[in-house]
Amino acid sequence: MRRKPGTGAEKARRAKERLARRLRGQPGVRGVGLGWTPDGQLCVRVNVAPELRRRLRLPSQVDGVPVLVESVDVIELQSQTANRSR
Repeated sequence: MRRKPGTGAEKARRAKERLARRLRGQPGVRGVGLGWTPDGQLCVRVNVAPELRRRLRLPSQVDGVPVLVESVDVIELQSQTANRSR
């Protein structure tokens, strides 16, 4: 996929931090990060519990940077011991 120029990485990082502060501590929000839209634009990705996908009201963009909402199940860390036995 070819990425479009225009949305700078620094601008996207600032937008991500701004949205992450707003969502901090909100139940069902599992993570905020950076990613790419299907058409190749740098975006802020918000990972939410599937049951909140339709109820959570988020802006379509923050400071001109697109916001993409993704449903994710619970993310569990595996212990280092479990990883070594594989």
